[in-house]
Amino acid sequence: MAKKMKRMSKEELRAPDQVEVALRTTWERLSDHRNKLLGALAVVIVAGVGLSVWQSSKRADTQARAEALRKAMAPLNAPIGPPDPAVDPATTVPLERFDTREAALAAAEERLSAFLQAHGDAPDALPARFARASALLGQKKAAEAAKELEAVVAEAGDSALRAPALEKLAQAYVLSGDRAKAVETYTKLVDGSKGTLRALALIALGDLHHPLVVQGGDVAQARKYYDEAKTVLGPKPATDPNDIFAQFSEPAIYAELDRKLSTLP
Repeated sequence: MAKKMKRMSKEELRAPDQVEVALRTTWERLSDHRNKLLGALAVVIVAGVGLSVWQSSKRADTQARAEALRKAMAPLNAPIGPPDPAVDPATTVPLERFDTREAALAAAEERLSAFLQAHGDAPDALPARFARASALLGQKKAAEAAKELEAVVAEAGDSALRAPALEKLAQAYVLSGDRAKAVETYTKLVDGSKGTLRALALIALGDLHHPLVVQGGDVAQARKYYDEAKTVLGPKPATDPNDIFAQFSEPAIYAELDRKLSTLP
C-alpha cells in the first residue's frame, strides 16, 4: 500500500525551487500508472487500425496502399533493444527492431509522413495522420502533434477515432503547458465516452486540478473528478494477484484513485 504523501509546510511553500521540484516529482508519480493504461489503449487503437488495413487489403485496388501503411506503422509496435539471446531466431518470426523507443517513433513519423505525401486523399489517411501525431507526441513535439490532432478531431466526426484523438490532443496540450485547453479537451472526452475511457478522462481532469500538480489547484474539483471516476467504474471487482493483465484493469485504476485521493489535503 502506498504511503500517504507528506503535506508541504508553509516554509516549503515559500521556497519556489522546492515547490517546483515537489510538483514535478508528484506529477511523475501520479501520472506513471495512468500512462501505462493509456499506453495499453494506444496499442489497442493501433491494432484496430491495423485490422482495418488488413481487411481493406483484401480488395485488389487497395492492397498496395494497405501494405505501405502497414510498413509505415510497424515501428509503433516494433520490439525495442537487442533480441533475447535465449530465444532461437529460427523459431521466431523476424521483426524489425529499434535500439530505443525514440528511434522507433522517429522512424514511424518519417514513414507515415511519406505515406501521407503519397496517399493523403486515401480513405485510410485519417488513421495514418492520427498515428503520425501519436509518434510526434511520443517525441514530445507537442505543438506539431496538437496541430495535427486538432485537424484529426475535426474530421473524425462521430467515428471511433474521435475519442483516442481527443485523448492524445489533451496530452499534447498538457505537454505544451496549455492547461485550459487540456481541461476543455478532457471535458469533451468525458462527455462523449463511457466506461474505462471516461474514467481515465475524469482522472486526468482530477490531476489537472490537483494542488500538488498545479499551483493554485482546486482540491474540491480534484476530489469531485476522482470520485466521479469511481462512480463510473462501479463497485471494485476482485482480481487475481497473479494476473499480469490486472495492471490494465479497473482494480488497478481503483488503486490509482485511492493513491491520488490520499494526497489531497
